Amino acid sequence: MIAVRRDEAGLASPIDVASIETAADAVAWVHLAQASGASELHIHRLADAASARAAVVADLAPVPAPDDCAA
Repeated sequence: MIAVRRDEAGLASPIDVASIETAADAVAWVHLAQASGASELHIHRLADAASARAAVVADLAPVPAPDDCAA
């Protein structure tokens, strides 16, 4: 699952990416995504194996912004 936030111009930015196994975990994750400002959820259902799902999460996870203070 990918939690996405859209800005005023309509540009989508991923907030979080997760592989979720149970409905209870999905509900909890959706609440956290909403609290983080997500306005959309995108669901990827093509990976059958846990290792394939983990690879999708790693590939799609947002990259943190570089630290402005780092030299």
